[in-house]
Amino acid sequence: MRAITTRINLVGVLMLTVVGLMLGPNHVSAAVVSDHTSKKEFKERVSSLLRANDFASLELIVDEIRESQERFSGGDWKLQFFYSGIDDVYERMSMSALESREKIFKAWLEAYPKSVAAHVAYATYLKDLAWRHRGSGYADTVTEEGARKFYLFLKMANQTLQNAEGLDQKDPHLYAIWINVANGLGLPKFEIYSILNRGKQVSRDYGQLYTRMATVVLPRWRGRPGELKAFIETIAEETRESNGAEFYFRLAYHVQGYVGAETYRKFGLSWTAVQDGAETLLQKYPEDAKILHQYAQMAIVNKDQALAAKLFERIGNHWDGVARNVWGNRRHYNQSRRDILE
Repeated sequence: MRAITTRINLVGVLMLTVVGLMLGPNHVSAAVVSDHTSKKEFKERVSSLLRANDFASLELIVDEIRESQERFSGGDWKLQFFYSGIDDVYERMSMSALESREKIFKAWLEAYPKSVAAHVAYATYLKDLAWRHRGSGYADTVTEEGARKFYLFLKMANQTLQNAEGLDQKDPHLYAIWINVANGLGLPKFEIYSILNRGKQVSRDYGQLYTRMATVVLPRWRGRPGELKAFIETIAEETRESNGAEFYFRLAYHVQGYVGAETYRKFGLSWTAVQDGAETLLQKYPEDAKILHQYAQMAIVNKDQALAAKLFERIGNHWDGVARNVWGNRRHYNQSRRDILE
């Protein structure tokens, strides 16, 4: 009887192995929840409506998601991805194609002059156009004409956002974009903090306000020693009642992704607080792929191999656009996983 049972178990193992081979390395674990497809489809829908000059539909969508504060399954605001759907293609455009796009936003503003979304979309376009003229290199690589157009378009974006702030509609993403524009213009930091505080009055839970401000207070920009850590601790405390330690994790992950692991460790952020934030998010959004992948990466950065191993086991073979945004490519992910599990 024992021999029969052993043979049955061996057959079962072989069947599972065959199924695993058939599914392949890209098989998504049923336990992991990913909102990558729904985000992609939503952004594509917004982009398609913009190309069709269907401003009425865009206004209906943004009014609804702004009012409801609707989120994707992993907790990201749809409002953020509405604006991503509008400007996501800029990097792939030629300069002439990008410059010609201005007429779409002017048409939107003409049709809906009191639309805050139209103003924010236009300001975002101007910001991106400014950076395209400047380039992403150091100051000594920027041409005189590139610098002139950079400040010209950023000033236009700043004025557009000032106009938008006076409208009846209130939109937290206006202030998130404004933080970027103000930083690019080199406005005094107290003015940028003022923009942040006005954004918090519209919505204290809109994460884009804090991630963009965290970039401003990095030492490579204009952050003082200890300012970044103090900022993250302050935001985590201010939002604790409604979000627990969520923003400590989100901001720590953002900073690590921006500066790299070695520089990140120098800021002295609390690994315990980062863990508390990640666990808070996983309680709200169980087995969310983005959170699990980000948490696993942060465990590696903080040299917590035991936790990283547990997280990789939970993630399983999951791989899609969400994972790619965290790890960059499948090879990096596989190597990181092998280093921990083997």
